[in-house]
Amino acid sequence: AAPARAAATFTFGAGPMRVLLEDDPEGGGGSVVAAAEGEAHEQVIPPMSSVLELNGADVSQLRKGELTREMLASKRPLFLTVRPPVGRPRKPPSDKPFEAGTPSVVLGRHLLKSGMPEPPPPSLVQSLAASGIHRLVVGHTPHGNCPTVIKSEAASEGGPSLEILMCDTSCSDMRTPDNRGAAVSEVQLLPDGSARVHGRLEDSSRLDYTLQGAGGGAPTDGDLVGRSCAPPPSPLPSPRHRHSDSSSDYSDLSLPRSADPSAPPPPKPPPPPPPPLPPPRPPPPPPPPPPPPPPP
Repeated sequence: AAPARAAATFTFGAGPMRVLLEDDPEGGGGSVVAAAEGEAHEQVIPPMSSVLELNGADVSQLRKGELTREMLASKRPLFLTVRPPVGRPRKPPSDKPFEAGTPSVVLGRHLLKSGMPEPPPPSLVQSLAASGIHRLVVGHTPHGNCPTVIKSEAASEGGPSLEILMCDTSCSDMRTPDNRGAAVSEVQLLPDGSARVHGRLEDSSRLDYTLQGAGGGAPTDGDLVGRSCAPPPSPLPSPRHRHSDSSSDYSDLSLPRSADPSAPPPPKPPPPPPPPLPPPRPPPPPPPPPPPPPPP
């Protein structure tokens, strides 16, 4: 038997962990990390790692539902100790590479490090379009509470474009035992080349729209879904805040332009005038006259 691998501890700050737990498939009674997204993905938690400790406490026998509730109730920073799975023995070389364990050439994570959707590069769009591919539908990895749509804009009028649908919503509601809650969606690929996306979110809100696809046709209610929004216009800087270098012009709206060190210092502004003197106080009133003498 292969020796057990050493345990490793991962630290999580205030942001969401985005760890998908499953019950131990080997019946050990505990939980394993089935998938990692966001900060957990950046820390490279090995998939199918057994969860051993949470903030130093033994949780190796907690099922995924109970362990998920413990993680949500824990204060941050949170320390998660796992044991990576024992590696499988390498298969002998084969003339059929996919039977030898070669990973898929389809990319399932079209996201930036921040978790925001990332459009594919134009070279990939051109290459797929040359083979008649205009839509890519992927499952793993989890992202969002409904299918994520990414539309690449055509470089020219009538040029190729690509539509990506990321449909893994298994982490829609991390507050629930199954990490999904009430969220469920269905993607229907229709014969006319369009795609219908419908379902509900974790709060039971309904969604239902149609993506037109590369074939064109009448406008649909999903024409704006998946498109990038233009950034808001920035205020125009004043001339003294305008800088330029050899590569680009940019604006600095917080710092004035540096003065010439050889120039004389600017004259100091005159001191402010003294405040006016308060008006003189009026004289006190005269004392009252003495009372008259008593009669004899």
